[in-house]
Amino acid sequence: MKTLYTLLILLIAGHLNAQIIYVNNPDTTLITSPNPGSFYDIDIDQNTSPDFNVKMMGDLTAGYGLFTNGSFSSLNGGLEQLPLGNCRNLSFGDSIGNNTITWKNFSTDLPLILYAGGTSVSSEWVVPVTDGYFGFKFEISGNLHYGWMRIDIPANAVEMTIKDWAYNSTPNQQITAGQTILTDVMVNELDKNFKVYQSDNVLNITANDFNTFHITNISGQKVKSNFLVKGSNRIDVSQLPSGIYVVSIIGSNESHHEKIIIK
Repeated sequence: MKTLYTLLILLIAGHLNAQIIYVNNPDTTLITSPNPGSFYDIDIDQNTSPDFNVKMMGDLTAGYGLFTNGSFSSLNGGLEQLPLGNCRNLSFGDSIGNNTITWKNFSTDLPLILYAGGTSVSSEWVVPVTDGYFGFKFEISGNLHYGWMRIDIPANAVEMTIKDWAYNSTPNQQITAGQTILTDVMVNELDKNFKVYQSDNVLNITANDFNTFHITNISGQKVKSNFLVKGSNRIDVSQLPSGIYVVSIIGSNESHHEKIIIK
């Protein structure tokens, strides 16, 4: 699969060290049988020290995953669907941060439950689920960080597959579900009308007005262009050959330019 990386042309000073850390380990499938089934320690920041764990419980007809803290930090937790304490199933682009309600702490509350078979009590994870997003928070050196984890749940087996995750390396700063690169830093004050980030081979562009965009290759040839609607736009770049490109967003009074690399 091609991977899209975004390189900011110019960063404002307050965001020089900000970045989204994306971890794409091999898919991990947890099963319930025999009961208890799979136990999985999750090392979010890849420092060889687990941050929380998930365990699969139940049998072949009905089961669930329990997100728990173990002996880890009291800051660690996840987003829950009230009033039953089940994991929320976020949609791509949903905000995860200190402004998000219904956080549950793993160390002080009962575990978060993700139903993986039968009927989801809160209707959050009704199977089959492809690319469901679980929002979490965890500690790094005493600071709180926010992230997401992408999960699949099949219809014909009581199991769950953890596919990948990401977190914001800046303490107390939000992330959106599915976000893998921090590219919504403004190049200049005029660019406040545009926000751009990516997931896999899709450019996600939010525009506050009607605009156009085009993508040029390293030789200056325009390889893709179209209009942008006001609001959210998803641009598929999976068909472009590997290489370096420049994405340009053209407004009525300002423009925004970024380099991207497709591998």
